[in-house]
Amino acid sequence: FPTRRSSDLLNDMQGGELRASYILSDLEEFGISKIIKADSPGNEMLWDLDASLMLAQQMRKYVVKCRETQEGQFYPEFVSEDLLEFFAKHDPERLSQMIRGAFYETGSLRLDENTALKLYGEKVSGSVSRYEKFYECPFKHFMNYGLRLKERPEYQVRSADIGTLYHDSLDRYSKALVQQGLSFRDVSDEKSAQLVLECVENSVKELESDAIISTKRSEYLLNAMTRVLAKTTDVLRMHVKQGLYEPQQFEMSFSEEGTQMDFRGKIDRVDIYDAGDIFVKIIDYKSGNKAFSIRDIYTGQQLQLAAYLNAAISEVRKISPDKNVRPGGVYYYLIQDKFVKTEKENREKFRMSGLTNNDPLALAALDRDLAQARPSTVAKISFTRNGLSASSSVADDTQFENLMTFVQGRIYEAGNRIQSGDVSIAPYFEDQNHNACTYCEYRDVCKFEPGRWGCDYRTVPENMGADDIEREVYGTHKLDAFTAAGD
Repeated sequence: FPTRRSSDLLNDMQGGELRASYILSDLEEFGISKIIKADSPGNEMLWDLDASLMLAQQMRKYVVKCRETQEGQFYPEFVSEDLLEFFAKHDPERLSQMIRGAFYETGSLRLDENTALKLYGEKVSGSVSRYEKFYECPFKHFMNYGLRLKERPEYQVRSADIGTLYHDSLDRYSKALVQQGLSFRDVSDEKSAQLVLECVENSVKELESDAIISTKRSEYLLNAMTRVLAKTTDVLRMHVKQGLYEPQQFEMSFSEEGTQMDFRGKIDRVDIYDAGDIFVKIIDYKSGNKAFSIRDIYTGQQLQLAAYLNAAISEVRKISPDKNVRPGGVYYYLIQDKFVKTEKENREKFRMSGLTNNDPLALAALDRDLAQARPSTVAKISFTRNGLSASSSVADDTQFENLMTFVQGRIYEAGNRIQSGDVSIAPYFEDQNHNACTYCEYRDVCKFEPGRWGCDYRTVPENMGADDIEREVYGTHKLDAFTAAGD
């Protein structure tokens, strides 16, 4: 068995220096002299483990080399023949396990249909966000909705708790306005600030976590949340006053049922503008960093807004069957408290991200400045000499309809793949700041290694540009909307 020098064990597998713990010297001062150290001679278990790790890594490099060159020859510089010989003689079972692991492919994992049926039932059911998670990574969906794995609960304020508080407080605030005969358009600043404080306090009381009120840090966090929500309601009120839409429904629940699957959701806010034709606008509150993206819609990771708009339009059509109900727009509003120096900066930094109907009626309903060809302070829409700027995110009625149809197809496609047992380790990757692995709680389970063992990120094909994606999603080229608006 080819051993290494004891001094070599003072370095880790990457060559970094390993230092002895200070506890060892403290133990010796207490008279404890029988201390087994990593470099102690005769510690065969540590040698054996170290050798196993070394050979396993060598085998992985060897398999990668073979796949890159597509050759079957042996590469002695990658794998130690001495280590192979040792394990073949003394521990063939472990050697066999290492070989299976080196050649194992995880990219196309699949459950048989009976297993998938037992896990998910005869009908796949869930919120729209469930299907978004499937498109982020099928294996992540399997861990979450199939095995139902959960992280060990900790006594602390989590980001999910904060997001829940924001949404619940805004819902309480909106409904309190209605109950008191007020609206976003006419409530005073003083009354609005009072309602925010009351709503945050009531939300915290009902949250099933004492952690948020049990420490000074959490007390500070609570005060900060109140400040953020006060700023949020100020901006939302400004947006309503800037346009013609009126908020109509808050936390509107919906569900769509099919034969093999169904999906449901809860819309944070539905706004209506009746100009003969009824325009419907959707706003989804987000406490994280979220921006409207056609690319993310195409990859299946941003399905909520379009699905919500489709559900809201269907509901309004039931209430007003004699009216022509049309899409007005879909938007994310980010709950945040950015520092601003001027009123102009204040208006620009708190604009919503989304997609607006390019009909002049819908544009003016969103922001009356748009009727005067001035840039919007509600959404990122502006003008040039020839009409709407290329950076303005707009679409016509047909493109909105195609968008909603595309998203519905994506949801049903996800349901079919879930039922078929797709649990492949194939996380989506766009860049280092936008990939499904960054905040995934299951990284220690899947052991994903991009480019190895059949694993790789899922990306949009390189030959598919932005125009191609827009044709897929909208059904026609997106620039058609700009041209129509410019004319």
